[in-house]
Amino acid sequence: MAQKRLVRLADLTHLKTVAKGPWQGPAVVGSMQGFPVAAAWNRNERQSQVSFLVRFAKGSWSAGPDGLTTFASASGELRQALGKKAVPKALLKSFKLTEDGLLCHWPFSLFAPKPEAVATVLKVLVGFAAKAAKPVAEQCEGCGRETREGLWMADGVPVRVCTPCRASQDEQARRAQEAYESLASNPMAGLLYGLLTGMVLAVLWGGLAFLIHRIFLWGAIGIGVALAWSINRGMEKVNHFGRMLTVLLTLATVLAGDYLFILFSAAREVEGGLSLRLAIVAAQHFFEANFQNGSGYISLLFALVGAGYILYMNRPPRFRVTYEPLG
Repeated sequence: MAQKRLVRLADLTHLKTVAKGPWQGPAVVGSMQGFPVAAAWNRNERQSQVSFLVRFAKGSWSAGPDGLTTFASASGELRQALGKKAVPKALLKSFKLTEDGLLCHWPFSLFAPKPEAVATVLKVLVGFAAKAAKPVAEQCEGCGRETREGLWMADGVPVRVCTPCRASQDEQARRAQEAYESLASNPMAGLLYGLLTGMVLAVLWGGLAFLIHRIFLWGAIGIGVALAWSINRGMEKVNHFGRMLTVLLTLATVLAGDYLFILFSAAREVEGGLSLRLAIVAAQHFFEANFQNGSGYISLLFALVGAGYILYMNRPPRFRVTYEPLG
């Protein structure tokens, strides 16, 4: 069904369908009145929506930061295309103006907007751009020279860029990647930061769980986040050793916190309180007590979620842009 909508939209707008557009999924892209455009049905978290992108010459927008919202609020064509007496507030709030384009999202719930309505909205948005900005037309967006080359997809975004500019960008990306790879990493500092942070977090995790008599799984996520952040700070440039260290210390910290919780709880129930012998007995029965009801596994899973999030956010930068000819 989604593919049929895209094909119909492409027929109505004389654009092309691509497998990966600006929103990392299938989209319709091309050029309208000299403005590179894209549209697609997609989802943002739990919200279904139709996304629109209209690009213009960089820095050419002349209607001010509120001009786009003003155009949309007063546009009878847009209201008619949406089938509404007024432009929905959610759509108005989604309008985003950048130095080289405008972006908006049309949210919907049960029934997806038909291709005919999406095509009309896209044309209206192109009209907004034509009122206040210059089209990209046949000028290279890199050097400004006229080029007869067609549009290219730069990581899913339709652009017009000439061959010399693409070659120059590839060379700059290569140099930037070499410079990054030449940076020194400090694994010992990362290990030290991780060990100190892990010890503090284990005591806090076990002590707090003992005081309130329960374990918050969000706390396990916090442990993973804090450990990954501290190791990254110590190492400065994270490599495979740093990623492995983050995972191992996250697991060890949560296990140590669980052990302290069990130890403190046992010390409150037995005569003599906290002692070395009790610590040894708690260690001998730790895995049985911690994992028999599955709670230990859940804590480890949530901790890894937190660590994984930080590792993903702090992944090595991507320097090279992937260009694909749109034709």
